[in-house]
Amino acid sequence: MAGIETSTRQFQKDLRSLEINWSAIDMVANRQVSIDVQMSDRHSSFDTTSIPLNMDAFQLLQDIDRFTREIARLMGLHSSYNNLSTPRLLKNVRDNLSLLDMMPVSTVQKLANNACKLVERLVYLLNPPESTRMIGWCPDCNYELRADERELAGGWLECSRCRTTHRVKDIHELDMLRLRLSGVKGTPAQLHRLFKPWGIDIKAGTIRTWGHRGIIKPIEHNGNAPVYLIWDIWQAHTRFAGYNRARRHSKSRATSV
Repeated sequence: MAGIETSTRQFQKDLRSLEINWSAIDMVANRQVSIDVQMSDRHSSFDTTSIPLNMDAFQLLQDIDRFTREIARLMGLHSSYNNLSTPRLLKNVRDNLSLLDMMPVSTVQKLANNACKLVERLVYLLNPPESTRMIGWCPDCNYELRADERELAGGWLECSRCRTTHRVKDIHELDMLRLRLSGVKGTPAQLHRLFKPWGIDIKAGTIRTWGHRGIIKPIEHNGNAPVYLIWDIWQAHTRFAGYNRARRHSKSRATSV
């Protein structure tokens, strides 16, 4: 009984952590970007399409939202709660945790484990280990994968939790598939900045060249700047061997250090 009570208290703490840190993650993932664009002989500043500036923050937000709405559904909370923001819904979940008593212990434990994993990802995001970058999640245990420059250059990475080894390109491919489902898009400059923290170096000029050649098609324009789907950029990058070429360049730089 004491073990169950301890687990429940930890579950409450984890839900509280997700609730109070939501706004911090949201600011990292979804804030608008202001850029300067040359128009005629003067500069004009405007707000661009809202895209995630940090892909792992963006994905974490989505995963927390899905988790919160799933647990609310399992708890049988009123359907009107579906219109609440994720932080408010998390608070309602915490206020009604007694409803968990009617669920199988295995279900409650699974929910608690999922909340714990989300908090782990949150901590990594807000306090990342030095000299590493987040590149995705382990396909086997869903643990966050982080790599330093040498590991990125080598092209392979071991999960620190389950010890399985993965090809970095395969992890990036899974990341791009997630973002494809979310319809992430942006201008060449935005997408360059979006890819870079994940160890994917696609120059804005390269994206523009692909657009001029008709290799990729813009889905809209933001002022004079074309807006592309992130999945189209990723496909072009891998199709023209840009991924492997960039990795070889990164490897040579890492070796020379």
